[in-house]
Amino acid sequence: MNQFFVRVTEIAHSGEGEVLVRLESPVTAGPALVARITWRSQQRLGIDVGRNVYARVKSVALLD
Repeated sequence: MNQFFVRVTEIAHSGEGEVLVRLESPVTAGPALVARITWRSQQRLGIDVGRNVYARVKSVALLD
């Protein structure tokens, strides 16, 4: 499993009950990750802009 240490850099409402969370490495420059999670999960886990978290990647979609 791929696991990355990242920082939350942006949170945007995506739809009913969902948010998009932009994640970037606080150590190296590289592509950002975007995760879609429920609003409830964001609140329960305390995910806010500036917080450092671990992201686990189970599947990948590449965007241009």
